Amino acid sequence: ASSISNLAGLHARQGRMDEALECFQAAGAIAHEVGYRQLEGHILGNLGELAFCASRFDESRTLLRQGEELLRDVGAID
Repeated sequence: ASSISNLAGLHARQGRMDEALECFQAAGAIAHEVGYRQLEGHILGNLGELAFCASRFDESRTLLRQGEELLRDVGAID
C-alpha cells in the first residue's frame, strides 16, 4: 500500500491526476483491508488534495476531515 501511495504521489507531481487517483484509491483500499489506519488517513488527505485541485470542494472537505479523524484516532496528530 505504501509503495502504491508513493507512486500516486509521483503521478500527481507529474500532473497525471487520473493515474494518481487510481493509485491512491487502490492504496487506500489495501490500507483499509489490512487495518493500516495511519496510512489510510494520509491517503484520504491526499485524495482530498486531488479533489481540491479538481475544484471538487465539498468532496475535498469530506475526505480531508475523514483523514484527519483517522489520524487522530491512531494518535498520529493531536
